[in-house]
Amino acid sequence: MWPTASLLAWLTSTGALAGDVEAGGAIQSNLHLGVLACDGLVADCPWLEFQDLVVLSGHLRGEPNESVSYALDGRLRLHQSMFAETVADTAFNNELQPFSVDVNEAWVEAGDLLAQGIHLRIGQQRFAWGVAEGVNPVDVVNPYDLANPTRFDQRLGIPAVSVLLTRKQGSLELVYLPLFRPARMPQELDILEDAADLFDFSDVGGGDIVLGEAQDRTQFPDRRLGFQSFALRGALATSAVDVAVIAYSGRDSLPQAGGEALIVGFGSSNSVDVGIPVLYPRVQLAGAELRTELPGAIGFFAEGAAILPERTVVTANRAQLQSLERLGTIDEVPDPLPETVIQDGLVYGRWVVGVQRFLGPSVLATAQYIHGLPTERTREEANHYGSLGLQITFTDTLQLQTRSIAGPAGFLVGADLVALHRDQVELTLGGTVMNGPEGSALRQFAGMSNVTLSTKVQF
Repeated sequence: MWPTASLLAWLTSTGALAGDVEAGGAIQSNLHLGVLACDGLVADCPWLEFQDLVVLSGHLRGEPNESVSYALDGRLRLHQSMFAETVADTAFNNELQPFSVDVNEAWVEAGDLLAQGIHLRIGQQRFAWGVAEGVNPVDVVNPYDLANPTRFDQRLGIPAVSVLLTRKQGSLELVYLPLFRPARMPQELDILEDAADLFDFSDVGGGDIVLGEAQDRTQFPDRRLGFQSFALRGALATSAVDVAVIAYSGRDSLPQAGGEALIVGFGSSNSVDVGIPVLYPRVQLAGAELRTELPGAIGFFAEGAAILPERTVVTANRAQLQSLERLGTIDEVPDPLPETVIQDGLVYGRWVVGVQRFLGPSVLATAQYIHGLPTERTREEANHYGSLGLQITFTDTLQLQTRSIAGPAGFLVGADLVALHRDQVELTLGGTVMNGPEGSALRQFAGMSNVTLSTKVQF
């Protein structure tokens, strides 16, 4: 497989794509050292895997004529070396140095199709909706990229057919998503860490039976035509304010336990291994975004969404419980079967309100009020947070970027010191620490708190 940059070079040098062409790329290297799993000794701190040890990225955009355009944006990622299970495994390079390819954009657009102002785009696309910084409740079309779970603003490309209608200051974008793509989750995350709370044998008359190993059984959405996702965004841009309304009917890209838990094996003594289904429930969303400027050169923005999720529960399989009853393992099968509610199916809201202003010529400050993080998906889970971000430019070659989210349910604090070396190489030393109370959205990612060293050169 050719690296992305080589492919772009071939396309442009051979004239394979005529017309105005813009091409470029970057090479970036990253090291992430965990800081909350060190057992008190720096030497015990682990190197974390965010699938970005080395990232080779490239982009290509062109317009063969005024009515046709295309784009290609991809990344080749080298991961950390894997530990071979046998000596024989070391004969295979992919066992020692794994890699993956991301294609964020790869589309062709036909402009002024049938009538002026109608644009049809087909392919892998990115719909960057929302106006807030870091957390965007209405940015739901593209699946989350949580390979680095300290960032909630990263997304993956998704296959789509979109139609954009533009007229003067207004626009209407219609999106059809024929194929589902799940979010990329952190390698270090155990989604069934609290499995004992999802399936308790004491609730079904299990006596001394305890849960042994919990295994997830992923159920991907139906691929038939009538079960796909749709989105719509209408926008109006004026000299005073930019506003937009958004609607989405589709799947949540983040996984969630739900369905019938099945006994898949028996462990030692009285323990039983259980397979717990993990699915991607349907959601309906209606949202809006607004951006304007207040007196005093203060930028104001707000976005929010009302979300109606599919009700999901975890319950036992009746046929398996009846078999256990016949064997005398349990006294009787309860009726109705007990269930653990994961998502209650009630409407809840997530929103962000913020202001942004330059404090002098070299400091840009952004303050936000956030209600609900992406992994908080019920009324009870959605918490209140305050957020402050600073971008401080010391010189033309040195900048400090800080970010923070804090509230009763936890905190995230991060900073990056970025230096430009000889106008070519960006050197970054930074870090992020996050934590929260037991069971909170930020607590589950606490182990990914890290110090990062990275270099990047663009070409």
